[in-house]
Amino acid sequence: MIFYKFTVQKDSWYAEIAITQERVDFVTSDPEEIIDLYNDYKNDLWIAFNGNNYDRFILKSIIAGINPYGVHEHIMKGLSGWSYSETLNYIPLSSYDAMLSRQYSLKQLTAFQGREVKDSIEDLMYVFAYQVNSFLTKLDLLLEFKLPLKHMDKTETQLLAYILRAKKLNRYDDWEITILNHELGKYSHINDWYLNDDESLEAEVAGVPHRYGLGGLHGARKNYIGKGFFILADCKSMYPTIIDKYNFLSRNVSYPKKYSQLLKKRFTLQKKKDSKELVYKSIVNKGFGASGDQFSLMYDMQQYHNVVINGQLFMTDLIDKLDPYIELIQTNTDGVLFKIDEKDFDLVDCVCAEWEERTGLTLAFKYYDYVYQKDVNNYIFIGDKVEAAGAYVKDLNHLDNDLPIVNRAIREYFINGVDVSEIINKSNSLIDFQRIIKAETIDYGGEYLYDKVYRVFADKYGQSILRINKGKKTKIGNIPDFCRIVNEDIVGQPIPGWLNKQWYIDLANKRVNEFLGVKNTAKNDSVVEQISFW
Repeated sequence: MIFYKFTVQKDSWYAEIAITQERVDFVTSDPEEIIDLYNDYKNDLWIAFNGNNYDRFILKSIIAGINPYGVHEHIMKGLSGWSYSETLNYIPLSSYDAMLSRQYSLKQLTAFQGREVKDSIEDLMYVFAYQVNSFLTKLDLLLEFKLPLKHMDKTETQLLAYILRAKKLNRYDDWEITILNHELGKYSHINDWYLNDDESLEAEVAGVPHRYGLGGLHGARKNYIGKGFFILADCKSMYPTIIDKYNFLSRNVSYPKKYSQLLKKRFTLQKKKDSKELVYKSIVNKGFGASGDQFSLMYDMQQYHNVVINGQLFMTDLIDKLDPYIELIQTNTDGVLFKIDEKDFDLVDCVCAEWEERTGLTLAFKYYDYVYQKDVNNYIFIGDKVEAAGAYVKDLNHLDNDLPIVNRAIREYFINGVDVSEIINKSNSLIDFQRIIKAETIDYGGEYLYDKVYRVFADKYGQSILRINKGKKTKIGNIPDFCRIVNEDIVGQPIPGWLNKQWYIDLANKRVNEFLGVKNTAKNDSVVEQISFW
């Protein structure tokens, strides 16, 4: 494997290269050296961060004798590298893009790790290592379907379109939808609404406000706190099953039966607990999104609408049947969380079984004892295992590690009843307190900085930070009034004397109060309402 990264300026460029099999890394700005390197390793896999959109076109321009700055400027205008010169399309390259999401830059991912904030070839390799399972899944996918290495640059959506031999067609029947025969009971008006309107609908279902729309079905009791017998009924592989059972696959594919075979193989491997199941899961799950992706060969909005609308009506159907026996807590596209009296378990189980038999869908069940819910996207469910979602309480990792001490303190408060100040004061690791911000230009205590990504801490004696955009200065969210920037490596560093832990305690208390529905004021930011469960 060849890891590569280009930096291009108006009058110069340079490449950082690491050849793993040779254990060699170097920096070069010699086009002949780049050409020789390409000729020696053209059959190997080349890995970059955002390489599919940038680095591979810079590499190919140098090989083709084209000024890389021209290609750079073309891409910076938002244009595709392919469109700069037809010559670039004829230079073969097997490439893999280590940027799995556009949410974070390489610098941000490096900052999350606690390493020095930069974006070198070494940083690229660290990010690749942390995400290696995604790489191996895609590699397994190519091996499973006997596809050549050149397809490593494709997304799972593109690979599915290739496997099913999709051909893009222009269609003008987006809203000629098919509504299946749902049993909606007292919610039949929702079915009627779908036949007459294409905008979102807000409706009360089982006493809970719901929003129906193309983004999915969402409903939740706001600031809900409960103890009892909770069941999360989650529809397994909901969209792929609806696509397969009701013939809602994109009409652009040449081999629709192949999709059925893929889904069946996935379920077979899942029952056997075979690790290859992840390969099939990764690709069948793209069948729905591909229909709604205007850049996909499988783009077919009619089928996209059929899947999402009928999926919402299936869940409404389920809620209607459960309604007499449950207290609905949350609905989230393919699952419902509800509370029941334990004596009604067999009734609820029968209702779910009847729904499964009638719809052809399958439910999986999880059980919880406590629920803390800020809203539909922010919650903690506690049972034998803990399930948490939302920026305030989600599980963090090496590549998503912003204000980790605050997340940990909030989780400990709800899960174990530990005061947030105890968790925060006990930590002696500087990385726990980092806040990663991204801004093209900032005013840092009167000094202008242009590094784009900064690791910020609350400092008892620090400086203010303001974002500068088109000459205007604005505040940045969730940072203290007095900050210190530490972009050097902080892995293993202890807490310094200047760190202001009280700011983190106040922020954690404020977020806990948001979960509880307690209004935050300057006077009560550090006062949390105690929950009677403890």
